Amino acid sequence: MRMKLLAWNKICTPKEAGGLGLVPLKVKNMAMMGKWVSRWNTERRWIKDLQSLVTSLVFGNALYKENFKWRIKSGSDCLFWEDIWYQHRALKDTFKMLYQLSRWHHIEVHSGILPTRSLLANRIKVNFGSTLCNFCNNADETVEHLFWNCTVTRAIWLRILKWWSHKFINELSSFGEIWDTARWFKESSLKKVWKTVIAAFLWTCWLARNEIIFRGAKLEVETLFFMIKGRVKEWLLAANLLLEAVSSWWEQNPT
Repeated sequence: MRMKLLAWNKICTPKEAGGLGLVPLKVKNMAMMGKWVSRWNTERRWIKDLQSLVTSLVFGNALYKENFKWRIKSGSDCLFWEDIWYQHRALKDTFKMLYQLSRWHHIEVHSGILPTRSLLANRIKVNFGSTLCNFCNNADETVEHLFWNCTVTRAIWLRILKWWSHKFINELSSFGEIWDTARWFKESSLKKVWKTVIAAFLWTCWLARNEIIFRGAKLEVETLFFMIKGRVKEWLLAANLLLEAVSSWWEQNPT
């Protein structure tokens, strides 16, 4: 009995189209090398030489870093100016003049460009005065402390989480992980609302911090919490993510 031969391209045709559904080795090989190249963005320290080699041999320009977008997470590996992490362009291309004026071109997102007392003390080589946090006066004012470890802002976080019926604050090890908590919400609209809450918390705490420094204001935790809720409500109404008719009920039960 003579063995019947079948063309390789027919063997690799999907089963739904009458083939055997085998994946061509060339395609598998390209997929594997493409995975290596994609890791250039997240494991930059060991793979940067591989990207140029595989890209030029197999994919042309398709896998250059301009075609990847970063997921921030802690921000320890993502470059603030040069990587694409906001919208679809690197900030150095979107804000060219600011990039040219900046003295720190190769800083990571988490490196800190917010002018906290600790950051300014390191950059301004004069007697800067106290670097203690203006809220608690117990530790140096860094971004991590100001928005996460400070007893005052931690108390605000606890009120926000109680408002949202969540208890995940003890599951997080750093402030950099907060933004990723949006993935815990299944509905896309709820994800947007939660990110708005985070943004309102950051903005309100920073404004309050400045009020304490420049005007000697005294703001209580409850006051700041209600300011955050009010700001979230205003922003959601402006973005059509909340209806005025249910806004009062929403303030009590946002989920």
